[in-house]
Amino acid sequence: MDEQVQICLFDGDSLSSYLDARQRAVAGVVEGIHQQEFLAAGDEAVVKQVVDQLSVAPLVLDRDQMQTRQVETKIRMRVDGDDYGRPVRREELVHAYKLSYVIPFSGEAALWQLSNGPRGGRMGSVDAARGMLTLTFENATHVDSNWYQRQMQQTMEDIDRVIHDQGTVLAPFHRRLAEAAASAVARRRRHI
Repeated sequence: MDEQVQICLFDGDSLSSYLDARQRAVAGVVEGIHQQEFLAAGDEAVVKQVVDQLSVAPLVLDRDQMQTRQVETKIRMRVDGDDYGRPVRREELVHAYKLSYVIPFSGEAALWQLSNGPRGGRMGSVDAARGMLTLTFENATHVDSNWYQRQMQQTMEDIDRVIHDQGTVLAPFHRRLAEAAASAVARRRRHI
């Protein structure tokens, strides 16, 4: 788990900029194919090779394999107190639970950091090498245990919405990518 990095999900660079950069790379990838390999392969094979190299696999969560981990911890919390008979609010270190939900995922891990509209705002840890998303919630021990379920449900609704929105952008991107690859292959064939 040391490879995990805590990030603000879907709050980084623009998804459209990321995909545009992939689209612009098509001609370079086609030109980078060794000439003998390019001449030996058919157009469809070269287009497929380019598309496979530059395509972006959408995020898919495997909720059936989700695991939870709970540990006791201490957190700083504002609590009501009494100072010589007058009510005050102060920060104290209180006993708490930290509940982590570990969810396997497939797809391009970079998508967790790319913004596709309003910023995400949800924190999570992503282990790209193992394909694991960890969502962690912590609160004082006196808080109702349903609080964790409500937080997780709201977070998953937000994540599902963003993943769906990403999918609506990725589908036309893949079509344009295939068209750009076919065009670049045809252009190179004409120049050979």
